[in-house]
Amino acid sequence: MPVPEPANTATLPGRPPVPEQADGTAESPSITAEAIFPAACAYYVAPDGSDDAPGSEAQPWATFQHAADTTQPGDTICFRGGVYPVEETHLTSSGTATALIAFVALSLIHISEPTRPY
Repeated sequence: MPVPEPANTATLPGRPPVPEQADGTAESPSITAEAIFPAACAYYVAPDGSDDAPGSEAQPWATFQHAADTTQPGDTICFRGGVYPVEETHLTSSGTATALIAFVALSLIHISEPTRPY
């Protein structure tokens, strides 16, 4: 006897439908660490970096804006921990449904106003 198709399914964006269980709840999809955290950093940003650098692990960029201006769909930008100056950042490129642009903090980062003398 053939197994009947489930009557209802739950859908997650970008994922195939997840069949519902007999009690009406969705089966738990399996999520791997690779789905949450990208496998590799294409570029790096650090508080002591330089926007004239190549953005490598050894020579990171300094600013969020330079990262936003330089990246392309599919890139992962990793931010090292530390204190970054406050800056208005405008995202100038966009990922796609199959090639996201990921901004990942590798450890705690702090955005700080510059000290102003009064």
